[in-house]
Amino acid sequence: MKSLFFAWILLIPGVVFSDMVDTTGFSITADQRLNKILESNDLEFRLPDQYANGVSFSSYYHKKEIYLYSFLPKCNASDFMTKFKKMKSKKSQAHLLINAEINADRRDLEKVYPTQSILIDMNQQVSNSLLFKRSGDYVVYDVKKQLVTKTGNIFGKKVLPKECDIPYVTYSAESSDFRNKVVPAMIKSCIACHSGGTDLSYFQSIDKIRSWKNMMLRTIRLNRMPPGADSYYSHLESDITPQDLFEVTKWLEAGAPASAEDAQYYEQYIKRGGRGKRNLDDLKDAEEIVLFSGIEEKVSASGGDFYKHYTTKEKTTKDYYFSFFDVSVNPTVAHHMALHHSMEPFPEVGLNGNPLDGSTMLLYGNNRIPTTAAYNGKSIPAFKFQDPNIIHISRTSGISFAPPGTIYFIPKGSYLNFEIHYSPSGKDEVSKNALKIYASDNLKNLRMLKRFSMMPNDGSVVARPNEKDSVVTVNYILPEAMDLKAYGLHMHYRGKAGKLYATYPGQKNRELIFSIPTYQYKFQRTSFVNDVIHLPKGTMLTHEMHYDNSKENFSNPDPSKEVRIGTSIVHDENYLPRFFYMEVVK
Repeated sequence: MKSLFFAWILLIPGVVFSDMVDTTGFSITADQRLNKILESNDLEFRLPDQYANGVSFSSYYHKKEIYLYSFLPKCNASDFMTKFKKMKSKKSQAHLLINAEINADRRDLEKVYPTQSILIDMNQQVSNSLLFKRSGDYVVYDVKKQLVTKTGNIFGKKVLPKECDIPYVTYSAESSDFRNKVVPAMIKSCIACHSGGTDLSYFQSIDKIRSWKNMMLRTIRLNRMPPGADSYYSHLESDITPQDLFEVTKWLEAGAPASAEDAQYYEQYIKRGGRGKRNLDDLKDAEEIVLFSGIEEKVSASGGDFYKHYTTKEKTTKDYYFSFFDVSVNPTVAHHMALHHSMEPFPEVGLNGNPLDGSTMLLYGNNRIPTTAAYNGKSIPAFKFQDPNIIHISRTSGISFAPPGTIYFIPKGSYLNFEIHYSPSGKDEVSKNALKIYASDNLKNLRMLKRFSMMPNDGSVVARPNEKDSVVTVNYILPEAMDLKAYGLHMHYRGKAGKLYATYPGQKNRELIFSIPTYQYKFQRTSFVNDVIHLPKGTMLTHEMHYDNSKENFSNPDPSKEVRIGTSIVHDENYLPRFFYMEVVK
């Protein structure tokens, strides 16, 4: 019974042991105890550092040993760094610092530690699973043996002050916490996206959530969910804050507790649509217009990815001002959807999206302007392009909203094209597709959302064979002032991360204004800022994308191949940051 009790107590999230030595009385060493925990929780993680770089534990599997340290800057930091520099002298070792403070100030960390990466464990999942209790606790992981071979504290037996203790936080299972903190956070973090098709089955009830609890915690730990931009740097309106995610993870770690009244409250909320204030009731004064319906596409299990375009033969008979889409697709095989409008009929196009009749009109890349770019510091050709006729729709099925205060606009006399990019899921599937909008003339005084992109020329190399971190940048100087409202990325399987910098007129130093440190090809999102980021005339935008063409990238189809800009998901890569800005409808 003792051993069963011990195995059970190991798996309780939030348990913080009194020291890095055995105190259980069950004749098991600290290393053995830690390895048991890691067998259950899995050591793999992905965390951002103070520079908004996403760092994965698996990125260091090529090393012989990985040292993981808990680090609190307020605890004897200078003494810590002196000892730390002595320990990280061997090239066969990787040394990672992990800060488990809930509100770690990343910009201050960047100022004080400009050269040493410090990982931010904002949900305390990683630090807790490593049994870190104090600053200076460390774990040594043997990559070949897949075992922890040593634990200790960098300060030795020195008595440390109270500020060296890691301030772990546990969930308070009160109804007010669940309703006022957890549910609103879960709406933003999970339900807002998983509200279409069958995806909401994860969140239909508290019992359902409990059954998926370990999977949810793991995806958060790996930064696979929720996808999106780094809210610390970009002040996002509709994205998830670290505190939102913290509320969800602490509740899940506590076993997803909820009273009968809480469970009933939650299920009633889900039945109402699970969309918070922005639901179908907001559309009561709008005209429902079906743009496309009855489209059914078969996607084979092993077929290559392909684009299909569905066009209207008739012009629109009035201006459409709208802020809501309703998209119906199979999100398992529909990688992304886009709505195009044009004052001329759309030509027949091939699977790469270009016209078959040799015309110059492109669905993407209109009005190309040459600009400067670099691949790992070496100059490559690139361009900026304006797409006034594209309204991009996210990958998810269901209702999609324009950000508050903005609208989409399709002028009278437009032809429409509904583009769907399909990719196989591993089994034969069918996608039943439809697209509706909800138009209202009452919206005409709001500002229109438009977009542009910048990218290297087709065929440009963005990653050599087995290259772990290639960096591709494109610069563009704004000829006019711009109010930036949203930002998103588009890469393929080797995409790793993206950042957007602004160098304002008269300034030498650039400012990081957007970051997506853990990009995921299957879960792209456009992230909207709370107000706007005003960029004056003459601002230089520098967009930076990172690719991982190594075998450590588990999504990589073939690390041995050189990767160039192109449309094929498996063989090529893409570099397509999306900049959304606001403009008055003319």
